[in-house]
Amino acid sequence: MSVFVSAAAHLIERLITDHRRIEEAAALVRAHCARGDCVMALVALGGLHLAMDRHDGIEENALFPLVGRKLPDLEERLTHVRRQHQAMLGPRDAIERALVAEDAVAALVRAEELGALLVGNHTTEELVIYGIVEDLLAHLGAPAVASRP
Repeated sequence: MSVFVSAAAHLIERLITDHRRIEEAAALVRAHCARGDCVMALVALGGLHLAMDRHDGIEENALFPLVGRKLPDLEERLTHVRRQHQAMLGPRDAIERALVAEDAVAALVRAEELGALLVGNHTTEELVIYGIVEDLLAHLGAPAVASRP
């Protein structure tokens, strides 16, 4: 198995693991908002921002350009996922503004919206983008990704 195939399979596994961690971080933000604890929700939101920015950066700056070059038919789907990433910025900012204003109820409403967007994005990535890449890698001799739910 080539180094490229092995590295790509490892990257997909890592990104899937990131999805679970991001969803857990989003749930923590929602839990703090539900309890009315704006301070801890802001702390948790900071961790969520970092995790999402890191993850999306890896996808948009490493995985998607490679996939786009190797599989140009996926460009429309990659554009859709990029739009999903952009769509999550508004709710993230709104949560932060609400928490700074000590409005846990408004923050919770937006956190619920963000949670739904995250699940939709992660589902699209795992089933469409990662799934196609995994199929390609399997043809090249890579083992199946172990982190699948």
